Amino acid sequence: MVIAPSDSPLFIRAKKNGYRVYPLSFNLLARFGEYDQLKKLFAAETPFAVNCHGREDARIVLKAAWQTGVPCRILSQHTDNEIKKIWLSKRKYNQYCHYTFTDSPQTIPLLQKKFNIHDIRIFCIPQGIIAPQELLCNADARKKISSKLGLPPATRFMGLTGRMPLPMMGERISQLFNTIQSQPSHHMVCISTDAQPFPEEFKTDMSRLAKGRIHFMDIDEDAWSLYRALDCMVVLSESDPNQTSCGLSRHLLEIMYAKCPVIASHDFEVTHFINRTLGMPQDYSGQDKPIEQMIRDAISTEESRQLERTAAIGEYIKQHHTIDTMGRDILRIYRLRQVRQEQRHRR
Repeated sequence: MVIAPSDSPLFIRAKKNGYRVYPLSFNLLARFGEYDQLKKLFAAETPFAVNCHGREDARIVLKAAWQTGVPCRILSQHTDNEIKKIWLSKRKYNQYCHYTFTDSPQTIPLLQKKFNIHDIRIFCIPQGIIAPQELLCNADARKKISSKLGLPPATRFMGLTGRMPLPMMGERISQLFNTIQSQPSHHMVCISTDAQPFPEEFKTDMSRLAKGRIHFMDIDEDAWSLYRALDCMVVLSESDPNQTSCGLSRHLLEIMYAKCPVIASHDFEVTHFINRTLGMPQDYSGQDKPIEQMIRDAISTEESRQLERTAAIGEYIKQHHTIDTMGRDILRIYRLRQVRQEQRHRR
């Protein structure tokens, strides 16, 4: 069953696919009434596991699940949620939930330090992707994206996405565009995310600066064709000491699955999830080679040689980071909890 605000994408998708859905707002004014509703719901439905994904729902859902004796209570600590060491948080992590899931390995020592949580109660579960049955070949993907942007079919593309303050992002876009400026056949596609959409004025200024050779697309706008059309993708990041570390994003996994060469910083925690011996992604935060040279190498490498470099990482993602793999990992943890419950009852 799914408990979420009635206008949320999760609620709408779950209802459309036939899941039992229960609308709750989780806003401050409705909190006390909804807490009582949750206790009655858990008592009637007797779920084995409850998994909370947001700050607002966790405050009342985990407590209601604890009060009604739900056997497996989980808090999914997303990396954009700030972790505050206050007594309410301490009860949430240490008393109300059995396990904490995070997609960032660097969040684990942070939680252990602040709340003294044992290793066995924290699991790093990277996001899983839903891969398409087939991918377009690179040439067809380039034609499709070129047509979408009103460009000649032979146009080549480099991609850029990431998280950082907008003024800094503007400087980086200008800097990296200079790398391809002398190659008229190449254009830059800047890909916005939910976390950092680009304002219209910003897009207009950047496009004017590059005389129409910088374009902007939403990351979910024909994403798989876009990934296949790119000669490389640059993923920028700016570390913020006040935030939890950014986990390996679903979009980065999709890009690598599509066999697109990736140039990314260690800030995206690639080294914690991806076997570095596979040679991808390239780390621009190191000192071996400047990012501009990495881009030049990527866009000048023959397609057949590039495929040799990216095929192994695509297969690695397929084996370890699909939604099915993620589901199996979570089900193993549910089973672990179930076995412990059964052992306790036998004593």
